[in-house]
Amino acid sequence: MKKDDLFKRTSSDNVNQGAFLVIKPGAIGDVLQMTPVVRSIKKRFQRSRILFLVGNQATFDLLENNPNIDEIVLFEKGRGLREWGRVLALAGFLKKKEIDRILNYQPSNWRWRILTLLLRPEKVLLYKKQNRVGKGEMVRHAVEDHLRTLSESGIEEDGNYLDLFLTDQEVREAEEIIEKHKMKNGFRGIICLNMGASHPVNRWPVEAFHQLN
Repeated sequence: MKKDDLFKRTSSDNVNQGAFLVIKPGAIGDVLQMTPVVRSIKKRFQRSRILFLVGNQATFDLLENNPNIDEIVLFEKGRGLREWGRVLALAGFLKKKEIDRILNYQPSNWRWRILTLLLRPEKVLLYKKQNRVGKGEMVRHAVEDHLRTLSESGIEEDGNYLDLFLTDQEVREAEEIIEKHKMKNGFRGIICLNMGASHPVNRWPVEAFHQLN
């Protein structure tokens, strides 16, 4: 794929810039690290529609208030022969959305390969993860890999910071928690820890908690 093929501008840009489907049905941290991608696309294609496919309710809620995303599609993966029918049904639903370009950030999953074939978009972008670290290279963060994949197709990065958009109620609840603990003697701030993860490799080891004391 030549540079800029995926994001080539057309004479119709002043009317419509098409629909993008971003596929990343991962865990909360994985999806949060995708926010620079959708922000970068939306900055260049302000009149485009961006649909984001997620895999659970938690990640749906995470993106619900993101102004760079026009629609969130929730598809919780299942097992067995029925999964084929569910993927077909999802394709039927998305065909009505007139998807022009797909950004598949989980290209190894058969569901999304089949979905892409069924939707037949004009252009497809596949995520390129750093699998090897060459001599003199540094290990790249996932966000860097996400944006690198995007920039290689001709779209400029809009920074690597993450976006988290909270509701007014969520902000108020957080302020109440902070204010409550401020009243205690010796308050020096708040440290937040995510105590668990779906995969052991992402969990902080017990020894690290001992060292924290």
